[in-house]
Amino acid sequence: MTQKQKRSFDDLENAETTQETDEKEERQLHYWLMKAEPDTRFVNGTDIAFDYEMLEELTKNGEYKAWGGVRNYEARNMIKSEMKLGDLVFFYYSNCKPPRIAGVMEICREAFPEANAFNKENPYYDPKSDPERPRWFSIGVKAKFKLKREIPLHELRMYSNNQLANMESLKRSRLSVSRVSPREWQFILDLAEQASPDATSFYIKKRRKLEEHLKDVHP
Repeated sequence: MTQKQKRSFDDLENAETTQETDEKEERQLHYWLMKAEPDTRFVNGTDIAFDYEMLEELTKNGEYKAWGGVRNYEARNMIKSEMKLGDLVFFYYSNCKPPRIAGVMEICREAFPEANAFNKENPYYDPKSDPERPRWFSIGVKAKFKLKREIPLHELRMYSNNQLANMESLKRSRLSVSRVSPREWQFILDLAEQASPDATSFYIKKRRKLEEHLKDVHP
């Protein structure tokens, strides 16, 4: 390869790298909510409990966690066709008291066949799923950050007639994977920075009692 050819090849390679970077920057992030069970529950002898702290531990050195166990075709199709590298996901605790959003994950590997479906010893084994024609898919995720304050389901429902009126997980609660709009995403992040409505109500009542007491003492 001549020096001129080498320069042309390097210029082309740099241009392709720049184009890939620009495409990633231009693509709008999508937001999601995915559910897991934080409390112990045994399925075929295996405890399927998984919480945000476990995710943090598994991904602290840069590894990803293969998120699987989704056995709904609509949710599977979101994983397979819609979720992309860099998208952000709310980690939602389900089948517990109270159900709640605990933290944020980032998608760091796009869809791939779910290995659990092929393992007869795994609680998520599906004899109809074949490695040559996989039925179920996983997505690679890593811990991003834990919310300053976990947001319980009953608080989300407080806004179901206004800011969260179209939130998919509130309208279709049985889905283990659901879309979150950018506005809904930011609204929930803002909620996590504020005091809980329960706490606010408590302090308001406490202040009113104190004011009533002071009136009695100093009429």
